[in-house]
Amino acid sequence: MRNPVLIAFFVLLTFAPLHADNSRYGGILIFGSMGEPLSLDPATIADSESAQVANTIFETLVRYDSINDRFIPLLATSWSVSSDYKLWRFYLRKGVKFHDGNSFNAGSVKFSWERQMDNSHPFHGVPYGRYIFYRSIWGGFPGNIKSIKIIDNYTVDVELYSKDYKFLNIISQLPFAIVSPHALNQYRDDFFQHPVGTGPFRFLEWRPWQRIVLEGNKDYWGGRPYIDRLVFEPTPGEDSRRRQMERRRIDMMENPTTDFIYNIEVKNRYDYLKIEDMPGTNLSYIIFNCQKPPLDNPLLRKALNYAIDKGRIKKKDINEPPVMLAWVPFENIWGYDLSTSSYTVDHKKARELFAQAGYPRGFKIELWYPLISRPYLVSPQRTAMGIEQSLQEVGLNVELKGLKWETYEEKLRYGEHTCALTGYVGMDYDPDFYFMTQWDSTNAIMGGTNNSFYSSSQIHDLLGNARLTADKSRRAAYYDKIQDILYNDSPFIPMFYYKTRVVMKKNIKGFSAEKNGLINFASLWIED
Repeated sequence: MRNPVLIAFFVLLTFAPLHADNSRYGGILIFGSMGEPLSLDPATIADSESAQVANTIFETLVRYDSINDRFIPLLATSWSVSSDYKLWRFYLRKGVKFHDGNSFNAGSVKFSWERQMDNSHPFHGVPYGRYIFYRSIWGGFPGNIKSIKIIDNYTVDVELYSKDYKFLNIISQLPFAIVSPHALNQYRDDFFQHPVGTGPFRFLEWRPWQRIVLEGNKDYWGGRPYIDRLVFEPTPGEDSRRRQMERRRIDMMENPTTDFIYNIEVKNRYDYLKIEDMPGTNLSYIIFNCQKPPLDNPLLRKALNYAIDKGRIKKKDINEPPVMLAWVPFENIWGYDLSTSSYTVDHKKARELFAQAGYPRGFKIELWYPLISRPYLVSPQRTAMGIEQSLQEVGLNVELKGLKWETYEEKLRYGEHTCALTGYVGMDYDPDFYFMTQWDSTNAIMGGTNNSFYSSSQIHDLLGNARLTADKSRRAAYYDKIQDILYNDSPFIPMFYYKTRVVMKKNIKGFSAEKNGLINFASLWIED
C-alpha cells in the first residue's frame, strides 16, 4: 500500500449482549411492525420494515458507534488507509460462518460489493429490486469504488477513484452488508425471500402479510442471542397494533399514538407495558414533481409553502409532532441552519404568488399519501386532510389519493406523482446522506431517490466539495449554502419531526437501538 496510515482495532465488539447474571436464554418475541417488508436482500432495501428484519440477519464490515462517534469492528477486525484516502485494506474476522454453513472470507466481500458496482456482474440485475442506496450515494455505477482485490482469504483491498472521508460511514450501512455467495447462486431471483447472512438471527420462514420467523443463531461468532425465536408480524394501523398489545398478542410495537403513550405513562392503565425511546429522528415532507407543470414553476412551489398551516395540521395528527423548522433533517444535526428556516403560513402572500405565476384563481392539484403508517408519518390520512384544508383556503382544487405502500415509493421514483407526502428515516447524523440521496441532480432520474426530480448543479458541486474535506466546519459551510438554495427553489415543504418510540411488555429486558432507527434484537431477553 502507499504510505499507509494505520487505523486498527482488535477488540471483539459485537451486536451480541453482555451476559448479565440475571439474564436468561429462550422464549419467543413477537414484534408488531407497521407493514410488510418489501425485500430481505440488504442491497435492495429502501424501507424501514425490510431494514429492521434484515439488520438481524446480515452484518457489515464495520459499525458506527453513535454514542462514542467512532467506527468499530464487525466482520472486519481492523483496517488501514493510504495517506491519500484512496486505498483501504480490511483485515477480516476468521472463523465466521454464514447461516448456510459456508465460510465468510474475502471472496464474500468482493462478491457482495461487485454485484452492486459492476453492470456486467451476473447478479447486478435482480428482478425484485435495484441497488438504490449504492447508486444514490455515489450518483451511479460503479460509484467511487474502482476495484476490489483479494490479497488472501482474510485480507481485501478496496481502491477508490477519489478520496472520500465518508467511506467508512457508507460501508457501515445495511446495503453494504455481506451476503452468502452460495445462497445467492442457489436462490437467485428468490434470494430476497431467502436471506442468508452471518448475523445473530437466521431466517426460517416468510408468510406474506402474516409473519416472518427468525431463530437465534446458536453458532453466532459473537455469542448466541438470548431469544430463541423472533417473529415479525405486519400490523398496519396504529389502532390495530394497540389492540394487539392490549390483548397481549404481541410483545413489542412501534410508533404508538400519543393517546396510548399517555395511558401508559401518565394514567398507568397498563401495568404490564413500558415505553422506550429510539435515539433517531424521522421527518415528513411534501415533495413536488419539479418536472411536471405547473409545479415546475418555483413561484408556485413557494406559494404552496406559504399556504400550509403546519401548526393547525399538527393538531390533527394524534401524535402532534414538532414542526420541522429548517431544510436539514434533524434539529441536533451539525449543519442545521435556522437562517433558512421554513416558510411561515401567509395566505395573502400565497395568493399573490399564484397571481404572479399566472394562476390568480388557483389550479387543481392531486396530493398522494400512503395508506399505512410510516416512521415519519404516523397518521398519513389525517395529515393529508389537514394539507387539503390549507390549500383549499387559498383557492386550490385539491384531490386526495391514498395508495398502497407496496407500490407507493416505486410510483414516486418513476415520477407518476405531482405532489406527495413522504419522508426520510435518518440512516446517519451526517448531512451528506440526506442531501445526496434526496436532492442531488444525479439521483433526479427515473428509478432514483430524488423523487422531486429537482436538479441543481450548484448543490451537486457543493456536495462534491464537502466530501473532499474532513473539516466539519468547512463542510457545514457547504451545507449552509445548500439550504439557502433549497429555500429559494422550494422543491418540497418541510413538515414534521417524528421521534420513534417503542411499546413493549415490562418483562422484555436489554433494549438498545441505534440512531438509524434499528433495534438491537440480539440484546433483548425475556424475564420470567
